[in-house]
Formats: sequence, C-alpha cells, structure tokens
Amino acid sequence: MPPSRPFFRDPAVLVLSAILGFAFIVYVIYRQSYIGACDWYAYYEQARLFGHGRVALTTALPPETYPSIVPLGFFLIDGQLLPQYPPGFPLLLAIAQWVRLEFFVTPLAGALSALCVFHIVKDLTDRWTAVLYAWLWAFFPIVVSGSTSLMSDIVAALCLLASYLFYLRKNLALSALLLGFGFCVRPTNVLYLVPFSLVLWRDRRLIRYGLWLSLPVACYALYNYALYGAPWRTGYVAMSEDLITEVFRQHLGFYALQTVLQCSPLVVLLAFGGFTRPRTEKIFFVLWFAAYVLFYSFWRSGGDRWWWTRFLLPAFAPIFFLSAIGFVRLRDALVRKFQVPLVQRRAVTALYVVIALVPIYYTAFGVNKKDLWVRKKGIVYYQVAKQTEALVPPGSYIGSVEFAGSSRIYSPGVLTFVSTHGNAPVLIEHAFNQGREAYLIVEVWNKDDAIVRQILTRFRGEKIKDLPWFGGHLPFYKLYPAAKTP
Repeated sequence: MPPSRPFFRDPAVLVLSAILGFAFIVYVIYRQSYIGACDWYAYYEQARLFGHGRVALTTALPPETYPSIVPLGFFLIDGQLLPQYPPGFPLLLAIAQWVRLEFFVTPLAGALSALCVFHIVKDLTDRWTAVLYAWLWAFFPIVVSGSTSLMSDIVAALCLLASYLFYLRKNLALSALLLGFGFCVRPTNVLYLVPFSLVLWRDRRLIRYGLWLSLPVACYALYNYALYGAPWRTGYVAMSEDLITEVFRQHLGFYALQTVLQCSPLVVLLAFGGFTRPRTEKIFFVLWFAAYVLFYSFWRSGGDRWWWTRFLLPAFAPIFFLSAIGFVRLRDALVRKFQVPLVQRRAVTALYVVIALVPIYYTAFGVNKKDLWVRKKGIVYYQVAKQTEALVPPGSYIGSVEFAGSSRIYSPGVLTFVSTHGNAPVLIEHAFNQGREAYLIVEVWNKDDAIVRQILTRFRGEKIKDLPWFGGHLPFYKLYPAAKTP
C-alpha cells in the first residue's frame, strides 16, 4: 500500500482548516461586545458573580422591601437574589473573563461545532462531503446568529455534537460528561437523551453510559439543591406555565416553514432523500430534531421572528447529516447515469458547486433580515446607559425594563429599577424621601403598561430628551414628587 498522506498535507484537511479559520474570523468581526436586555445581561452578570466566587447578586437597597430594584434574569428566594439561568454557559464566560475573552466564547463554539459536523458527516459519508457540509453549517443563519451573540444556543448545540462524536469514537466517558455539561448549559437538552437512549439500547451501552452521565448530572443536581432547594428545580421557576396548547399549531407551522427557509429547500430535499431506506441511525436523527420541534411548539415564547429558531439550534445538525447522505446518493446516481468519465466528472463537479453555493443563499437570508450581519451588537444599550448617566446627578434612580441590567454595568453612578414592576412607585417615593432624583426610560413596547402610565401620571413625568434607538427614539422623563409641581 502507498504511504498515507501526512495529516496537514491532506487537501481536505487544508480546505477544512481554511473554512474553520474563515468562519471564526467572521464570527469575531460580527461578535457581540456590549451587554443589554435580559438574557445577555443575566448571562454576563452571572459569569461576573462566578468569577468572584459568588452566586447571589447584591443591590443597593433590600430587595425584600423594594423588589423592583432586581434586574431581569434574577429573582428573590430565601432572602437572596439568585440567577434564573443554568450555570454552564456563565461558567465558560467566567473562565474566559479571566483573560478578557468572554466575547470570544461563542465564536469559538461556532467554529468547533462546524468541526464536529465535519467529523460526524465524514463517518457517515466521506471526507469531501464532510468538508462541504461543515462549510454549510458554519454559515447556516442561526449558527451565525448563535456564534455572534452572547447566548447559550451554540454552546448547547456544541455539547450535543461533541457528545455524539465522542460516542461514535467509542469514548463513553467523555461523551457522557459532555452531554451532562450540555444539560447545565440548557436543561432542555435532556430532550436529546430520549431518542439517544434508543441508540444506547441498540448498542448495549445504556447502563455504562448512564453511570458516566450520572456524574455531571449529580453535580448539577447539587448546584440546584444548594441554590433552589431541590435537585430537580432550576432557575426557571414556572416552566410549566410556559407550556401551553394554544400556540402549538401556529408554532409548529412557524418552525416547519423556517426550517425549510433557513436550511434552504435544496438541503431539506436532500435530507428527505437521505432518509430513504431508514435505519436506526437515521430514525435517531429524525427523532432528535422532532423532539425539539414538538417541545418548543408548546413553548409560549417565539413564533414570530426568524431567530426564535435558536431554540432548535441544538437539533438542526441532524438535518445536515441526512442531507449529506442524500447528497452522496444523488452524486452516486449521477456517476451511474453517465458512463463517460468526462461527463461524470462534470456532473459531479456541478453538483458540488451547487451545494457549495448554498451559503450565498444563507448570507442573503441574513442580510434581508437586517439583524444578523450587524457589527457591534448591543452597542445601543451602552450608548443609552452613558447618555442617561450624563444627564442626571450621581445617585439618581432610573427606571426601565431592558436597561435595568446594562446600566448596572455601564452606569455605576446611578441606581436602576424595573419600571413595570408593581413596586416601582414605592421605590420612586423612597428615592424622593432620600433627596434623590428619579427618571424613567419608556421603551416603545412598554408605553401602554399600566405601571408605567401610573408612574408618569402620579409623578408628573416631564420628557427631557429623546434617546436614539435603532432609527427611532426612547423618551426619557424626569419625575417629580407627587405633592410638588415642576
């Protein structure tokens, strides 16, 4: 046999390295580097707490008396302000914060997820098909979104991909540990375990795998017990209330349509072709995806904007796996159809080129949505925090919803509160009694909220400035004591 080609002189490896490097650079260029809203702030703040060896948030006033001072993403339990979100993603951010690379965690996770897709597809087909589908996955719109935002979606997907890859490599321990950590990143990753159990049962590894999996699960259970009082209880205190039947039909249709639009009809058609002559492995891929679609079709949130498919990101990879199998079948059919070698090569080359151009469709999809290929994501939260801080005396109280967290980071000289909380008027009264000034940012989507309207009426809100906000504006009000006139 001829000597094997050195690993780094393999053309497929060189092309894959170029793809991963290019994707990582793109993710870094478009990465989020500012904090705001609820999810971004909560993950970031939880990471900061971990970095200081703490889990509970502190506030300038007792949260039992003034709960409106608690930013979104945290809640009061047994006298402590505890994080709502699972610890896995914040833990990674905390480690990265030691070297000030927290905004590089998701770009790296995105590139590693493409590497996992390559290896899994290579096991299913061949190395060049694997390179092709790693290229597609790297620029799949929701993967780009996850790899450029400070959210846990791409990390949750990476945990499942890496776990499955190491299972294929017969490393049960590492596979189980990664899957268990995936539960700590996103508890709904347990949905993957349902169909995966069929694979474990078939391979007679269910008990061994379960023993290894019990280690990270036990650690997560201890964390939940220490914080929330029960091993099975997480920061999602009312999860069952978010599962409702009323949205199922609309959400199921939304996710089905978005899957076709975002993956592209071509990739989906090839996936259907790959599912013909189903085996246990292919059935597992379908159930992997279906478990997430069905669960999130009952989830209250979502169903209106394209990026809600981030819920499904940990389950989109099986579509690409089946599509790769379908691609190989079509390629082999072309080889059988055309007997002339030159015609065969041209037909196969044309097929590769057509699939390789799919990321152009992905890019156009993202550009058309106007919220994917955007640099300096979240900078408006930083700008609003700095502008309002410059307009008010130190120690002032500023109410809002989306800025209650970001202002804690970027405007340490002010105190923030959640303006839609029923306790907000009581907190404003306290501010005036302490000789402090109070202000209010009214987000467009909260302008008709009953508490916001009550605040503006009771405390005689006077608009002092319109703050720039995504081409529009946010009115910024100064509030006055109820017994006085401006």
